[in-house]
Amino acid sequence: MSKTQGASLAIQFDAQSVDNIDIDAICRLRKSEELDERVVWANIADCSSSSRVREVAQAFGFHELIVEDILGNRQRPKVETYGNQLFLILRLPDTSSGEFESQQVSILVCHHVVLTFHAGGEDCFQHLRARIEDPGDSIRGRGPDYLVYALFDAVVDTYFPVVERIAQEISDVERRLAEAVSVDSVTHLQALRSTLFVLQETIEPHREVVSQLGRETNLIDDQTRLYLRDVSDHLSQVLHATETHREQVADLRDYCFAELSFSQNETMKILTIVASVFIPLSFVVGLYGMNFDPTVSGWNMPELKWKYGYLIALCLMAAIVALSLGGLWWLNKVQRASRANRFMTTRRVFSK
Repeated sequence: MSKTQGASLAIQFDAQSVDNIDIDAICRLRKSEELDERVVWANIADCSSSSRVREVAQAFGFHELIVEDILGNRQRPKVETYGNQLFLILRLPDTSSGEFESQQVSILVCHHVVLTFHAGGEDCFQHLRARIEDPGDSIRGRGPDYLVYALFDAVVDTYFPVVERIAQEISDVERRLAEAVSVDSVTHLQALRSTLFVLQETIEPHREVVSQLGRETNLIDDQTRLYLRDVSDHLSQVLHATETHREQVADLRDYCFAELSFSQNETMKILTIVASVFIPLSFVVGLYGMNFDPTVSGWNMPELKWKYGYLIALCLMAAIVALSLGGLWWLNKVQRASRANRFMTTRRVFSK
């Protein structure tokens, strides 16, 4: 069955048979009360048309608030009961634009009829149709509450590829950081961090939906509540992976900032060394660049008339450079020895 067909046809089934039927026919049979007791699943993949949703709502007697929630398409995941009707809103991940977004999936259970509404895009329920058409699958002998569990589980399972893709991106960034730290890597990590925040905020409310379904005694039987634990376990896995990736991204981002700071410190260290060497040279050059006339007085720089004054000045500056570099080398050696002593002392403390 193609995706187009799956989006335009409802499925009516029990343990013995399965039939594909037009959604309009389901609405007509519902209005005339000629719909038999087999489980019906109608998947409306394009709920952007308000007339279409209101037509189905009129046939099944939706509450007006349900219609508003379906058409709103920005609702938070929740579960509500309206008499003998059970209404759920879930969020389906959507990465078609290259960024993480979510679509609303609305599920309504009315007696033995299950209706799903979503905004189109990739159909995550395709494999459920294949299960229903398989005579040996356990879903054929179950009620509408088990179908709700299967739909819920299918929505939650779509988050695993998203988490795996983010994990792969983090690994790619980590490999690039092993070669060199760049501002682009920091920007990518910040984007991943934002995506993980949105992902966690999207997934977290589903746990309350599972909890409320587990407490629903009228429309969910005991056997199905056992299966809902599996959905809760999958949600916990996704949330745990999301939290782990957030911590990993935070650690990598801190590493990037530390490396960039270290690089800046090394640059400043080199500039400081250069300045330390050239500051005394600038003093010597500036001192003998003053315009004093030694013929006026013996105190007015008599060394300006020395025969080898220029050579002496060059030797003096060379000696200053040698002393400066030697002093910096000795200071660095002393600091390294001090760090080594502190490290050995720390090791002895921890070993004791």
